[in-house]
Amino acid sequence: MSPATDALGHPLAGPEDTAPGADVAVRFSHVSKTFAGASHDVQALRDVTLDVPVSSVQGIIGYSGAGKSTLVRMVNGLERPTSGRVWVEAQEVERLRGSGLRDLKKHTAMVFQSFNLLETRTVAANVAMPLVLDGVAVDERDARVEEVLDFVGLADRSQAHPGELSGGQKQRVGIARALVRQPPILLCDEATSALDPATTTQIVDLLDRVNREFRTTIIVVTHEMDVIKDLCDSVAVMEDGEIVESGAVLDIFNHPRHPATRRFVEGVVPSTPPASLTESGEGGDVWRLVYSGDGAGRPLLSQLVRDFHLEVNILAATVTEIRHHTVGHMVVRMSGDPGDLLRGAERLRANGVQVSAEGSRS
Repeated sequence: MSPATDALGHPLAGPEDTAPGADVAVRFSHVSKTFAGASHDVQALRDVTLDVPVSSVQGIIGYSGAGKSTLVRMVNGLERPTSGRVWVEAQEVERLRGSGLRDLKKHTAMVFQSFNLLETRTVAANVAMPLVLDGVAVDERDARVEEVLDFVGLADRSQAHPGELSGGQKQRVGIARALVRQPPILLCDEATSALDPATTTQIVDLLDRVNREFRTTIIVVTHEMDVIKDLCDSVAVMEDGEIVESGAVLDIFNHPRHPATRRFVEGVVPSTPPASLTESGEGGDVWRLVYSGDGAGRPLLSQLVRDFHLEVNILAATVTEIRHHTVGHMVVRMSGDPGDLLRGAERLRANGVQVSAEGSRS
C-alpha cells in the first residue's frame, strides 16, 4: 500500500513517519529496498511499515526471497533503505555514522543460522569476542562470559572448541555471544533453520527465557510457523517484499486472511478436511469452529446434541498451544431443524466459540 499524499502528491506524515515513543523499540516506515543487478534491478522490499514494541517478540515469516532477512538487516545498519526510514530506540538509523553506528550494533546483537563461530577459538573465547573488541578489562570480561555461558547451559563446555559441539550447542554459543553485551534488541535470522525439531524446541525455549528474564526485544526471521507459534507475540507475513498480513499471533492463527498466511497456518494447525468429506452428498451444514481458553476443555458439542437434538459429524479437528494459549480448530457437519441449528450456533458463540459456515447440503 502506497503512503497517502496531498493534492500535490507530497506524502502526508502519519504516526509511523515520526520517531517512535519509548514503547516502540524498532519502527520501519514505508521502507523499500532495490538492489542493482547486471541485467535488471531487484526490488527486495516494497513500502514496509511495522512497529516492534519494546520487550516483545516479533516474528517475520515468509518463504525464501520474501525480503525478511533484508528487512531485519536494516535494524543494525547492515542494509540501508532505498527509500523510507528506520528507527531503533528513537534513533534514525540512516543518520548514524561512525561511533553512533558502532553503538547501534552493540544494542542490536544478531544470532545467525550458520552460527559464525571461530573454529580455532574455545567456546569462552568465541563468546568473549565482542567484549575484546570493546576493550573490556579481562576480569570483567571473564565474569560476564561465565555468566552468559551458565545462562545458556554451557558452563561446563567453556574450554571446548566448536568442532566438539552439536548443532544445538553451537547455536547456544551464538546466543551467549549475542547476549554478552546485554543488548536490548536481539535479531535472530533463521536461528533454528539448521536444527532438528527437538533442538529447535530447546532453542525456542531459551529465546523465550531471554525475553522473559531480560525483557529483551527479539525480532525473529524464520520460515517455520512452529517457531512463530511457540515464541512470538506478533507476526508479520511477507511475500514478494511486502507485508501482506500482520498482527497478534493468536489472531493470525485464528483468522488468517491472506493466502500466504493460510498456507503457513495450515502447515501447523491443519483444519481443512479432504474435499471428498465436505463435498459429499450427505445433508447438513458444514461449520468451522475456532475456540480457545476455557472453551477448549468444555463438552459444547455434546450439549448441542442433548439440548437441540442436532447430529454432529466431526470432519477435522486439531488442538494446539499458541503462545501459551490452548486453541482448537474443528470442521463439523451439523444436521437438524434449521431453528435448532441457529440456536446451536448462538449457544456456541455465547460460549466464546467462533462459528463460520463452510457450506451446506440439502
